[in-house]
Amino acid sequence: MQTWQIVFALVFAVLVAVLFFIAYRQHKKRGTIFTNTWLWASKEQREKMSEGKKAAEYVLARNVFFVLGCIFVLIAVGVLTLLLEVFLSIAGVLGLILVVYAVVQSIRSGEWK
Repeated sequence: MQTWQIVFALVFAVLVAVLFFIAYRQHKKRGTIFTNTWLWASKEQREKMSEGKKAAEYVLARNVFFVLGCIFVLIAVGVLTLLLEVFLSIAGVLGLILVVYAVVQSIRSGEWK
């Protein structure tokens, strides 16, 4: 194993840990909700947001950060095993599924009206 692979894996391990930590916090409904609906809402809009809407936003953020963490794990494993094409293909499919999921959820939530 070459030095660049080890450095790459360490950087990705930190990134994956951060993504999974954020996903865990979103799962527990703690902290800032990392979605456009929440981040761009004014303080008054945030206060008026129902608990059901907040819960749905937490679920969306949790799922997105968890899948992003999985994608980065796949990329790191691909680099470490030198089977980058296989793992990048799997990560790409997961990425496309994630984008479709995020768009469908934002349409369902009424964000695109």
